[in-house]
This record gives sequence, C-alpha cells and structure tokens, in this order.
Amino acid sequence: MSSPCVLVLRGEGAKERALLLDGSEVGGRKLTLSPIEQPTDGMTTSARAAKYVADFQRSRSEAISVTGYDPSLPQEDLKSALRKHFASCGEITDILILDSRALVHLYGLGSVHRAVQLHGTILGGFKLTVAREA
Repeated sequence: MSSPCVLVLRGEGAKERALLLDGSEVGGRKLTLSPIEQPTDGMTTSARAAKYVADFQRSRSEAISVTGYDPSLPQEDLKSALRKHFASCGEITDILILDSRALVHLYGLGSVHRAVQLHGTILGGFKLTVAREA
C-alpha cells in the first residue's frame, strides 16, 4: 500500500512541468500525480496537505467488526477505548458504532491482520470478537 505525499510547487508552469512526471518511476515505484487547486477557503497549505493525506488514508482504509464490548458505555467512551485497544495495529481513520457492533477502520500494511489477532482479548472486562469486515 502506498503512502501519499504532498509537494507544493510554485512558479510559472510548475503544475504543467510536475504533471509531466506522472507515471514515471522513482525507487521502483510508479508516481501518480494529481494537482490540488489553489485554496479559496482560507486554509493554509499545510492544513490543506494534512486534510488531503487524511482523506487519502480514509479512502484506502479497511474495516474490522468488533463485538463483545460493554454495550452500556457511552459512544465517545467506547470509541476512545477501541482507539486505545487497536492503536498498535495501524492508523485508525474512523470508528463507527452501530446497533450491534463497532466498525474500526484501519490504514496501513498488515493493520487488519494485526487487529484480527486481538480476537478474544479483554476490553474493560469483556471478551472481544474481532473479524475482518466483508
């Protein structure tokens, strides 16, 4: 799984020259380049880059299904506990609490495999059931 990188190029013709590199290889990896238009919403370049990377990771994350937790916990407390429990598995991009289960979205090579290995572990005195989300 590739990681995104945001480069800010300035100057006349920078966008066109940069796009000429689309499809070329660097270190055995193929570059995929796409321009990000100039912000009109007042966001700084670093904030826009951070948002772009977060959106990229979210769009490429995979989910695990978690059941067996304490259903009486408030949603925010449950999300916090799940975030801590699965933090070592990979980048957690989202946690959704549904009626009968939680979906934890993970980004990173092997993150879902590591998370599934936590099947049967204890969280707040409850034994978790962890499975790859279909």
